[in-house]
Formats: sequence, C-alpha cells, structure tokens
Amino acid sequence: MSTESFSYTLEAFLALTEAPDGGFVLDIQGQQIAIDNVLRFLPGKRLVGKATIDGKTVLAKCFLGSSAERHIKRELAGLGSFVRAGIDTPAIIASEKLQNFGFITTEFLAESQSLDALWQSDLSDEKRVGLLKSVVETVAKLHQHNIIHKDPHLDNFLISEDKLFLIDGGGVHQESSPLSQQAALDNLAFFLSVLFPRHDHLSLKCIAAYQRIYPLEGLDEQSLAEAIWKKRKWRERYLEKVFRTCTDFVAESNFRHFQVVDRNEISEALTDFLATPDTYINTGQVLKRGTTNTVSIVTLNDGKKVFVKRYKSTKGVLHKYLRGIRKSRARNAWYVAHYLLRLLGIDTPKPLALLEHKFGCFVNCSYLVTEYVEADDAFHYFTQLQESSPEAEKRARSLLEMLRILKDGMVYHGDMKATNFMFSHDRHMVIDLDQTVILDSREKAAKYLRKDSERFSRNWVVGSVAAQLFK
Repeated sequence: MSTESFSYTLEAFLALTEAPDGGFVLDIQGQQIAIDNVLRFLPGKRLVGKATIDGKTVLAKCFLGSSAERHIKRELAGLGSFVRAGIDTPAIIASEKLQNFGFITTEFLAESQSLDALWQSDLSDEKRVGLLKSVVETVAKLHQHNIIHKDPHLDNFLISEDKLFLIDGGGVHQESSPLSQQAALDNLAFFLSVLFPRHDHLSLKCIAAYQRIYPLEGLDEQSLAEAIWKKRKWRERYLEKVFRTCTDFVAESNFRHFQVVDRNEISEALTDFLATPDTYINTGQVLKRGTTNTVSIVTLNDGKKVFVKRYKSTKGVLHKYLRGIRKSRARNAWYVAHYLLRLLGIDTPKPLALLEHKFGCFVNCSYLVTEYVEADDAFHYFTQLQESSPEAEKRARSLLEMLRILKDGMVYHGDMKATNFMFSHDRHMVIDLDQTVILDSREKAAKYLRKDSERFSRNWVVGSVAAQLFK
C-alpha cells in the first residue's frame, strides 16, 4: 500500500485497535505525516514509526489523546538532557503540539540495530562485555548529570556505525541535586537487571567502566550482584501486563469469561478454537485425561498444531468450589511461563492464549494454549545412556544451568520429574508450570528449593551414567 492510498483523521486514528498494515497518512488539523512503517503502536495513546515529512525520512513519535502535550514536554526534556550529558541521541528535527495530538521527529538512523536485537544474536562474551561497558558508561554520564532513566530496556539503545545511541526521553527524571549513592547504585542495577541472569557475570566486569566516570563508594561485585537481584525481583510487578490489553496482548473479560491472547498469535483459527475449545480437545490427540486436567495436541483449522491443557475439577462439589475460588492453574502457568521467558531467560513452549470460563470470580474451567514443540524429554534421553558423550555432557550442563537459575530466582517448580525437561535441537525447555511458585523470601525459598533438588536427584538410578552426570 502506498502512503497516499489511505489517510486517517485524528478521530479515525484514535478508534483503531490495531496498527494499519503498510503505509498511510495521518491528516490531523492540516498537518500531514506519511507513515511508511509502524515500529510501535499503543491504541489511542502512541505511535512510533518511520515517516516521510517534506520528502525527508525521519523517525516520528506521535502522541494521542488528552495527555499528548504532557508526554511531548517530557520527551523533549529527556532528549535535551541526553545532549547536555554528552550522550549520543538522534537529533531532534521538529515538534508540534495540537489539540489531543502532537509529534516529535528525529533523525532516522537507517543502518541502526537495537541493542536488544544485537544482544540476542550469537555474540562472544568479549563482544557482550564491550557492549555492556558502553551501556554502563552511558548510565554513569546520566548519573553524573543527576539524571535517572526509569525505563531501562535494551530497545532504548541503538547501535549505528559502532556508536551507541540512547533514545526515549520520556522515561527520564532530572534531579535538582546530586544523586545519592544508593539511588545511583539502584538505577545502575535496574539497567543491568533487564539482562538474563546467565549474563550477570558479564555485568560485574563493567564496574570499572562505570567508576571511571561516576565513582561510587562501596561499589563492588558483591554489592552490585545483590542490587541486581533485588531489582530483578522488583521487576516482577511489570509482568501483570500479561493479563491485560497492551502492546503484546489482547485481553477481554466479563462475568462469564476471561481471555488473553498473544497479539502476534491472533488468527481466525485460534479465535475459532477459543470459542469452542472442548470440541477441538476431544477430537485432538489426547495425551492425558485425568480427573482434574486433560492434555491434548490440537490441530487448528489452519493446520497449525498447538498444545492445550484443560483444568476442570471432577472430584466433587467441595473440591470444585475450593479449586474455583483460587487462582486457576492455567492462569498460574501462563504467568510463570512469561516470568521464565522474560525475566530469567529460561525456555518453555511459548504461551499463546489463556482462557477461563467463570461465574463472577469463580473459575470452573481454564485452558492454557502453548506452541507445540517436537521434543525429547530428559528422562528418556539420560536413562538410556550406556556411556557419557560430549553431547550428553553438554545437555547435562545446560540442564544444571537451568536448575541454578531457577534456584537463584527462587522459583519452586513443584514437580521435578525429568520428563518435565525437554530437548529440541538447541532448545532446552522446562514444562508443566501450573504448580510452580515464585517465592518472595529467601528463608521460605531454602525449604522449597531443597524439595525440588531432592526430587530431581531421585530421577536417576544410583551409579548410572545419568547419576554421574548430575552428581
């Protein structure tokens, strides 16, 4: 679609629930912005996209609604503070405030890559440490100028021609006096806590890079590691968005029904399934039909296979009532899966949809839909070994690293059968998360995590190859 083929007024654009496909024109109070490609869209609130204005390619950040003027002021103030701190950021080209609408345009870094995308590629530890040093140096410059950035995710950094750019001035707070030692340490730890725990040892190698610019008394590996751990636990509150409509999810709720779907996975076939899930489950490949849950591989109308767990009590009225007033097991598994994927970097089949049938607050049946993955489970793989091998040792190390991260993250799985750990090519996954608990105190965690460890050890016959690999 060419940018001239369709245009939106402010009223029409505010009514959109999904970003338009292809190019389009925003025609608002005589101001025309040709959007070539949408990079981010929050319905009724914000749009970020590659745009063309007066024949020039720019990055346009458009703010919608009654809070548009406030957000523009905050964004401009933040970007200005980056410049004063000597931090590279795309140059501001123009800004304009209209009623219920405003925009800021900055230079478009054509060959740029987000730090998040680069970080997820196959990089050596040496390259990762180099990138992290650039990040902590940027944070140190912010602190040197009494600036706290409150939205420290990797997508707020761009790499262009080997130079690190900081974007998104909206998350910036300028203090009127020098930062306290604790405030600076907490903010540095906040930036580093967005990395997965397996990279924490690299973060600790960047202390000297920070100290050269903004010396902090008492900053060492132990204090930074503790601060990172605390901030990672604090960031759990952000995961509540997995239950509401936002950039990543579409949720709907009423007296009889609650549903949330990964926005990128929405399809007519998945919608049809969610309308009548039992029909698909019963005609699918049923792997388990228990008194409280059913597990099935379902083929959707478009031919895509998904894995479905249905939780429904048939143990009697009392059990059904007690089960119904608690958080549903599907809801718990949905949350934990996102916790592992987003905060700890532990792989599990991608959760696609959560569905609850309910009566008010009483849930009588719940469903979890995840991607279907062809995989081998750890029990069958390791118990069949007659001797060790490089592949077996690599898989064992991977599984032990996963267990270490779960333990450090105070995640009590609750069912450490080896069949709940899966291998598929280079993916090492944990499954069956409906009883998993994320603990909030180290004292409580010690008892429960010891149970997990003991249960995992019972998977292996004493003296077997597997027992030796996991000793």
